[in-house]
Amino acid sequence: IKTIAGAGLNPPFFDGGLATSGSLNQPQGVTMDSDGNIWIADTNSNKLRFVNLSTRPKTIFAASTTSSRLVQPGMIITVNDSLPQSDPTQVANAFFSNPTGLQMTSEGLFFADTMRGPATIGTGSGSDSRRTGLIRYINTTSQAVLMPIIGEESSVRSVLPGEVITISGGSTDSSPAVGDGARGEFVKYLAPTDIAIHPTNRNIYVADAGNSRIRVINRTTGITSSLSLPVLNLTPPEVSNQITGLTFDAAGRLLAVDAGGKRILREKSPGSGSTANGAGFDILLSGGLLNRPRDIVEGADGAYYIINAGDPGAPTQ
Repeated sequence: IKTIAGAGLNPPFFDGGLATSGSLNQPQGVTMDSDGNIWIADTNSNKLRFVNLSTRPKTIFAASTTSSRLVQPGMIITVNDSLPQSDPTQVANAFFSNPTGLQMTSEGLFFADTMRGPATIGTGSGSDSRRTGLIRYINTTSQAVLMPIIGEESSVRSVLPGEVITISGGSTDSSPAVGDGARGEFVKYLAPTDIAIHPTNRNIYVADAGNSRIRVINRTTGITSSLSLPVLNLTPPEVSNQITGLTFDAAGRLLAVDAGGKRILREKSPGSGSTANGAGFDILLSGGLLNRPRDIVEGADGAYYIINAGDPGAPTQ
C-alpha cells in the first residue's frame, strides 16, 4: 500500500506543498480524472482538494480566469475557498458542507454536498434534526456543458468552465415528502453519500442514504424518481435500504451497497432497477462477511471490491 495524499496530521492544510505532507480531515470521496490525477472530498473540512500525480505541471480550470490554478507535480491544493456565494458561481468562491461521493466524467465532476441543502428535517435537535443535501456539478472542461439546474425556467442550463451549480435538492419543505416526480428545486435528499453516472444515457444516480432510496435524475428533464428496491423489514425501519455506495459494472448494471441491511444489490440486467417491487435486483451478497459495507467498485479483473467500514481488515472481494 502507498500513501499518495495526507500525512495523518490535523489541519492546517499545507496547500501548495507535497500531497504526502498535506492534511485531510475525514475524506469520504475520491475520484480520478482522465490524466490520472485525483480529486478528494475533504469532508469534514468542507473542501475539495486536487492532487497532481503526473510528472508535469497541471493547470486545472484552464478556461476560467477566476478558478484557474497551476499545480506542480506531486502537489496538493484546495479548489474552493468556502465563500457563501449563491449558484451559479466559480468553484474558487464556492462553499461546500460535508462533500462526499465524487464522480468524475468527461463532462466534469459530480458530487453530493451532504449538508448544504436549504431545509431541516425533524423538530428536535442533534440526531433528531437533519439538514438536507444537494447534488452538485463542477465544469472541469474547457467548454460550456448543458446540465439540469434548480431554479431555472428551462430544465437545463449552459454551465461555463469552472462554474459550480446545484442540479437537485432545492426543496425548502420540511415535510417527509422527498419530491419524486418533480424537478430539482422540489426534491429533498437526506445524507446523500454517492453518485454514479449511467454509462449511456448519462442520468445521475444518487445514493440517498437518509431517505433509504436510490434516486435517478433525468438529464433531459431534471425530473427525479426513485428505484424500487427489494423489501427488507428491519428494526428500526430506516435501517433498511440504507444505500451508501453506487457504481455501474462493465455490463452496464447498477450495483448498490445497502449498509443498513448488509447487502450488495445488482440489477438483473441493465435498466432493470426500474422494475416494480424490487424485482429488477438480485442480492449478490448479504450478512456474513459484510460489516457496515460502504462502497463498491469493479476491478479490471472483473471482481467486485467492497469497502467494509466496520472491518479493520482488508476490503472484501
